Amino acid sequence: MVAWLDELIKEQDRGARDSHANWDSALFQRLCQDLARPLCERLKATDPSLTAQSYLSLLQEAILCGYLKSWDSYGYRPKTVLQYFLTVLIPDGLAAKKPAGHPAIMAQLWNIGEAFYQEPPWLNQYVLSRMPELKNLNKVEDFLKGVLDPVLKPIKKSEWRGPFKVTQVNTRSVDDQFLPGEMILTGPSVLLIKDRERKAQLTLLLQKEGRSQLLGSSQQGAGYVEEFEPPKLQFRLGTLSIGSQSIDLPLLDVREESCVTESGFVVVSAVDSQLLWVVESP
Repeated sequence: MVAWLDELIKEQDRGARDSHANWDSALFQRLCQDLARPLCERLKATDPSLTAQSYLSLLQEAILCGYLKSWDSYGYRPKTVLQYFLTVLIPDGLAAKKPAGHPAIMAQLWNIGEAFYQEPPWLNQYVLSRMPELKNLNKVEDFLKGVLDPVLKPIKKSEWRGPFKVTQVNTRSVDDQFLPGEMILTGPSVLLIKDRERKAQLTLLLQKEGRSQLLGSSQQGAGYVEEFEPPKLQFRLGTLSIGSQSIDLPLLDVREESCVTESGFVVVSAVDSQLLWVVESP
């Protein structure tokens, strides 16, 4: 396998170098070494050449379009959906599929991933945080529909009249050392929470009826700005007052951070706890 793959890589590299002045040969060679070669080794087919050709073409196009710029800068921590498809999902997932279908799968993933460059940055970051849940390459569109529907629904502005519902979310369930700190709203229903002592971040998907859930580790994208007049909040020991209404926050001692959203959420963290208190109002 090594000889024919070496020749294929050289041919692809030479063609791009001869026709594009900005071609990054070193990056292409690195991607082939770290991604394409292991993929071909994992394929059980007697002739993985069609898969290799299609994958090398995608890597070449991604470099030329600027979608892959520096392997060292993100390595196995992709920053966009397309980068995830190219550097994680395809190399790890194709081996379980029949080779005859590989080119079509890769073409579909390219089209989907490229489309995300037209979407707001927060949407890329949110989908990236959900990607580890994708287990079936034949169900990519169904998977994306399932994870996008909750965050793309029109946001209903809250009137902050109650009744109020309080849910406790334990960050320890995802990261047993996590200490909730700074909160950054990255989408209408997506909240990024930074660890106040370590370089770690979690994503909280805000959903009504006590269904808010942690989505695991994430990378920081651009903040999402909501233009609205937030209600007046007042924190006391174990209590949050919104306007004239008082809401019990069990176990809350000294508040660390809080975030208010237009859709009726107040998320609160405490100095001495790994819990998040999620207060919601219709």
